[in-house]
Amino acid sequence: MKTMVTLPHEEPQCFWASALFGKTREGSRGNGGCRRSLYSRPFTRREQQRISHIKSIAHKWYLVTGVPEKVRMSYDNYLLWQRLAEFCATV
Repeated sequence: MKTMVTLPHEEPQCFWASALFGKTREGSRGNGGCRRSLYSRPFTRREQQRISHIKSIAHKWYLVTGVPEKVRMSYDNYLLWQRLAEFCATV
């Protein structure tokens, strides 16, 4: 059985920097692939695929729908989202 995490509206909105995910996603195409190679170091190929989905959700929340009142995800995705936020903050 998967452990699920339920978060209130404020946590993803305030602490996960959805806008930054979108900017990092767009910026990784340029700069001679430097950011892309940095991105491939801390994340496995499988994690990169999951991050692609996370980024699309963050982009949708930031620009289209807003963050839902409650966000529910697996604990693994929660940890991955936290690692992604840390990575984006250092790039």
